[in-house]
Order: sequence, then C-alpha cells, then structure tokens
Amino acid sequence: MLPHLGALAAAGVCSFKIEGRMKSRYYLANVVNAYRRALDGAPAAAMAAELEKCAHRAFTEAYAFGENAQTVSYDDPQTKGTRDYAADVLEGGEMPLVQMRGRFREGDTLEILSPSASFNKTFTVQGMRAEDGTPVADAKLVLQKLRLPCPYPLQAGDILRKA
Repeated sequence: MLPHLGALAAAGVCSFKIEGRMKSRYYLANVVNAYRRALDGAPAAAMAAELEKCAHRAFTEAYAFGENAQTVSYDDPQTKGTRDYAADVLEGGEMPLVQMRGRFREGDTLEILSPSASFNKTFTVQGMRAEDGTPVADAKLVLQKLRLPCPYPLQAGDILRKA
C-alpha cells in the first residue's frame, strides 16, 4: 500500500490498518516507521527499501482495490529481509541499556530503527558491557541486558539491527 498512502491521505483517510497480529515487534516498528516517514514526505523508493529490511510475506494491496488473487503466495511465503533484529533499546543515555534479541559481536555494524533523527544511522559495536560492568565481546545470551555505547542518541523503544 506504500505507493498509495499519499493519495489515500489526500482523499481524507486519516487512519491506516497495519496487520500486526502474529507479527514481530520488529516488523511492526519497521512498517509503521516507513509509513509515517512516507506520509511525512520521505521518498517512496527509500521507504520501499526500508520495508525490505525485515522478514515479511509478499506485500499486496489485498482487497483495497477490489478482487485480489495474489493475496497468498504459495511459491515464496516469507522473505528473510536484509537486516537482522539485534536488540531492543530499554534506556537511552550515555551508555544505553539494550536487550539482546539476535546475536551480535564486537566489531559488528548496527543500524538504528527509530522515529527520531537517529533513524538509519549506523555504528560499530565496541565497549559493550554486561549490566554488572563485565566486558562482553559476543552478545549471544538470549535476552541478555547490555550497556552499549552509541554515538547517536537512543531512546527506549528504539530497535538495533545488524547492517
């Protein structure tokens, strides 16, 4: 529906239903952020590329414009996406607190998914620490909370993904 958002908004539509049942937090954050940015004037091509970053089924217009035989794709039910979900930001600040959602290591590049100006900024993981201050080189413990320095402002609710 991304290509039609502007026309729908101009026609007076003031609310969009984004299917979220059985979807990940990462998927929903990615789609809502891309749609919001598109409605605010971001280039549609850039936001279409943004939608490709997380795993998803084939995008369709479903039944918005009448009958749709392409609602279900039996050949390719899921696209992996170009970015892997790495962490949720729990607290911002000088040394943000994040919770590991997918493995990442010192030296990896992470990208920020945020409604803020930090959106799509990248940084290299370095100086990562466990909550007790112990250095951590490999975030491999599921749901582990880590302090992770970042040169860009992060806020609770932001998502980090491997670039």
